[in-house]
Amino acid sequence: MGISAEKLVGEKCYSLMHHYLFPCTWKSVPEKECPYRQVFKTGLPMSVTHKHKMPDGSEKSFKVSSSPVKDENGLVISISNILKRINLKGKITRSSLCGM
Repeated sequence: MGISAEKLVGEKCYSLMHHYLFPCTWKSVPEKECPYRQVFKTGLPMSVTHKHKMPDGSEKSFKVSSSPVKDENGLVISISNILKRINLKGKITRSSLCGM
């Protein structure tokens, strides 16, 4: 992504990948394709492939795997995301971690 690991940890996916101040809306990303909304809604892990804008304006494909972080009562309180960069041939080339 061109961002150091120290800056990734704890950042919001919608801020890093979509440059939004708030979670994506149904207009920008359909709910079924948004791991953030789906994991909070279902409490289950989810993976999707998304194209994201890079700091230089280019678009790159990533496999986004999101898992719930639950409290002692089983409520989702946060999300852990692993982003895996996919090259033009569909192969994973790099992984990054960010949390919600």
